[in-house]
Amino acid sequence: ITLLANAQFSEGQKVLSGSFAFTNSNNANGIYSSNEVNQTSFYFSPSFARFKNPTTLIGYKITFATNNYIDKATSNKTTNTSIGGGYFVQKIKPIGKDFFVFAETGINATYDWSKYSNFTSPSFNLKGKSFGATAYITPGLGYKITPRWIADITLNNIAALSYSHGQNDYFDNSTSTVRSNQKTDAVRFYTGLDKNALSNIGIGIRWLLK
Repeated sequence: ITLLANAQFSEGQKVLSGSFAFTNSNNANGIYSSNEVNQTSFYFSPSFARFKNPTTLIGYKITFATNNYIDKATSNKTTNTSIGGGYFVQKIKPIGKDFFVFAETGINATYDWSKYSNFTSPSFNLKGKSFGATAYITPGLGYKITPRWIADITLNNIAALSYSHGQNDYFDNSTSTVRSNQKTDAVRFYTGLDKNALSNIGIGIRWLLK
């Protein structure tokens, strides 16, 4: 097992991966431009990791996301922005030539802020902000395609514990006066060990550096 692990990965090797998405849509309901719905979304999440030894990968990741939604029919506009980061450790076990399974443990944290406004009712507006953190364990299967590329599949979290805190402020847009606010706190524990455990499979490619 040890010889096979050394043949796959070596101490000090670095791994790069990430996700990127951009969407822009304009949907007109009917023949009138006043019924148009515009939405623009952007997501970027790079990840960097390093092999502490041939069977242990330690890494970090950051995330940034924005979403703008405008509904001209209802005169509503919603803007959401999110930033976050994470730390993870993967324990790897070879199961054959270039194949391996892994278990990943880690923690992710995000900070979000949002704004809702109505063009025709400036007295009804909303600003929100929230913080969340999640600790998780998730399994996966990997295949070393070439000496520089890895393909992997990740399943649902076996277990995860999350905490979130949020606050919404309702205010008058013309005076910026807060009329009321609402605060929420939540702790949640959940698992992926059910009949829908295979409903959220992730497929990815990672770049293995020297």
